[in-house]
Amino acid sequence: NSSLANIGDTLSFASTSQNGDYPIITYSWNFGDNNVDNDSSFVYHSYADSGEYSPSLTVSDGYLYDTKYKVDFIKIANGTNE
Repeated sequence: NSSLANIGDTLSFASTSQNGDYPIITYSWNFGDNNVDNDSSFVYHSYADSGEYSPSLTVSDGYLYDTKYKVDFIKIANGTNE
């Protein structure tokens, strides 16, 4: 399943990652549009241009890391919700 939104819409991203032997200490989001966020397991982002985007999340416990990609998961249309 993909997500459809318009330019400027605020989208929420939430990690469903589970702790391994050690707790997750870093969340590195890449929204697929040359923007990143390292704040937390739940973040907001809006896209400035239409197109299809492939966001990813890398989590780490300080020893190991894992990255999940969602290829062409976000589809941004030219319209606005105003």
